[in-house]
Amino acid sequence: GDGRTLVVHFDKFGNVEFTETVPDGALVCTLETFRFYLEKQGWTLVNRGAIKNMTVEQLLSLK
Repeated sequence: GDGRTLVVHFDKFGNVEFTETVPDGALVCTLETFRFYLEKQGWTLVNRGAIKNMTVEQLLSLK
């Protein structure tokens, strides 16, 4: 945010529920864009349920 960015929250009918100012240095993005950014930075994202069923070997092979 640049101090002038505002996020507007809508309800399911398209009515404004509330607004909030985005703090300086904050980033507003979709979940998909956030995931792309994390993966680009070297993070590996794995579903929590999938991790529970993985062997140690499978976990160590994640890169």
